Amino acid sequence: MPYNAASLPLPDFRALFEAIPGLYLVLLPDAPDFTIVAASDAYLQATLTEREAILGHGFFDVFPDNPKDPDTAAVRNTAASLLHVLQQRAPHTMPVQKRDFRLPNAAGGFEERFWSPINSPVFGGGGEVAYILHQIEDVTDIHERKLAEQALQENEEQFRATFEQAAVGIAHVGLNGQWLRVNHKLCEIVGYSRDELVTCSFQDITHPDDLAADYAQLLQMLAGEITTYTMEKRYIRKGGALVWINLTVSLVHRPSGEPHYFISVVEDITGRKRLEEQLLEAQKLESVGRLAGGIAHDFNNLLTAILGYGELIEDEFILEPRAQDYLHNMTLAAEKAAHLTGQMLAFARRQVIAPKVVDLNGLILSLDKMLRRLIGEHIELVILPEEGLYAVRVDPGQFEQILINLVVNARDAMPDGGKITIETLNVTLDADHVRLQEGAAPGTYAVLAVSDTGTGIEEANRLHIFEPFFTTKEKGRGTGLGLATVYGIVKQAGGHIWLYSEPGQGTTFKIYLPRTTAPAETSPAPSLPAPPGGFETILVVEDEPAVRTLAVQVLRGRGYQVQEAINGEEALRLVKGHEREIALLITDVIMPQMNGKELADRLQGIHPDLKILYASGYTENTIVHHGVLEPGVTFLSKPYTPTTLARKVREILDSSPPLPPASSPIASEIVPPGSA
Repeated sequence: MPYNAASLPLPDFRALFEAIPGLYLVLLPDAPDFTIVAASDAYLQATLTEREAILGHGFFDVFPDNPKDPDTAAVRNTAASLLHVLQQRAPHTMPVQKRDFRLPNAAGGFEERFWSPINSPVFGGGGEVAYILHQIEDVTDIHERKLAEQALQENEEQFRATFEQAAVGIAHVGLNGQWLRVNHKLCEIVGYSRDELVTCSFQDITHPDDLAADYAQLLQMLAGEITTYTMEKRYIRKGGALVWINLTVSLVHRPSGEPHYFISVVEDITGRKRLEEQLLEAQKLESVGRLAGGIAHDFNNLLTAILGYGELIEDEFILEPRAQDYLHNMTLAAEKAAHLTGQMLAFARRQVIAPKVVDLNGLILSLDKMLRRLIGEHIELVILPEEGLYAVRVDPGQFEQILINLVVNARDAMPDGGKITIETLNVTLDADHVRLQEGAAPGTYAVLAVSDTGTGIEEANRLHIFEPFFTTKEKGRGTGLGLATVYGIVKQAGGHIWLYSEPGQGTTFKIYLPRTTAPAETSPAPSLPAPPGGFETILVVEDEPAVRTLAVQVLRGRGYQVQEAINGEEALRLVKGHEREIALLITDVIMPQMNGKELADRLQGIHPDLKILYASGYTENTIVHHGVLEPGVTFLSKPYTPTTLARKVREILDSSPPLPPASSPIASEIVPPGSA
């Protein structure tokens, strides 16, 4: 039968409260103390406290339990929540709070836990807030799980950002070569969208010549022989263009140890490869230039003898007409050969030049009529000079050679007619521009541009276009030295050259010459021919026998006292003790053991007034800097003729009062080579 509720015995609510499994406190609403009047056993057990130690004490006298915890946010938050309950007369759920609890061991210390407190009002019979029930739920495990999930999400976002925003291409590639996941940079490198790439494999865009090497290393990796590999290879971009890449590949395994997929890191190195090719080309041109310069040096010695003896024969003998024709033809051939060696020296940047501050527009316009005769009436010539063109420092004769070579090449590229445009302009190159032009440096330049509407130049030929003896013309129509000469002259002038050409679209050459702010120079009036001979003592030092013999014969024939030596050491021995009696030293520049500059310095150390004439078919930085003679240095370029030598000698000797005759001691005491 049902019980009468009024007759039922009341339970001990305090004992019941203390026995409930939750973590509870009962607080008086006596703000700000909030005195603790009851605590559940579960709370005491969780906080390692005794009931007698907290009952009757204010809540904040025992909370927080860890006085070393500098974080007072939990205290502030709890106080605010309790006041909220009093004011609003409603429950309040606090955010998750961090709280330190004593560890249940003898070592002491605290454990960090996370709790979710709820404060609820308990009303009295008159409707007033009689108590506040402080309930706590330990959510440490839930909180830590959420933190782990949050960290995982953040890591995923960081990985995604790193993957997508990396400055190199990154991809996950299946074991069959299929693109599984690609980043934006890889799409940019190969020109395909993400959707396009994941429908194909790396084999589809790899250059056929590079597949075998790639496959071989992939197989090694799958066999466990290597863990990663790096190689340079080519991808075929969408549209067909090639892009050079540096590829690094590693293999990801499943937890079971089986191969899962590849990670590929792709760096675009097309620009670097282009620079490497340009560097190799420049080094090759430099090597060929040294070879060409050396050949020209030896060849000029031979030509000096050929032209010199040819002139002596013509001056000293009466020849029958047919012999005169033979001699004339021989001289013409030697002069053509001398011009050829001059081109080789220009390419090798070993010419001695006479640069001046000039107006390029004036030089170009002065050649207008000659250029029009060169190209013929079937080709239109347009000259577009820029007003206020920067002045430059260049050898005028060499600049004319540049312009003529470029115009002749343009003419030959248009056998059926066309248009040549010669243009000048001022430009300023910054760091971004010079990265695109090999050999360029930032600065201001005057530019000569020569363009044609001809056949253009194939890419394979553009790589070799400045090499000596390389030509695309048919046999017999060119030596292959024209553009090599242009290249050498421009480099020697401190400039650089840029070429743009497409087959069937014509060609443009741009010559960049550094701007100078120095005033333009005027050429001195030519001097009158010097007297042909004299009586002074001259020392000739030349290691090439034919040249030395010619020079000695020419000078002795004009009345000079001449001594000869084959090298610097022999020359010093020959004139030892009589150095001051030598009026002029004529020496080759490049000789074994001791070069001409060293010999001249040794002799001038004893005889400061000694005149020096350097003669050479090839120059190094012994008497010149970048092809320009040092101040006060006189130079005679080989090949020279007897007349040229005689005039140069007289010019030097007459540049100051002549020395007294040196006949008796030196003529009698200096022993000629080979007579001892």
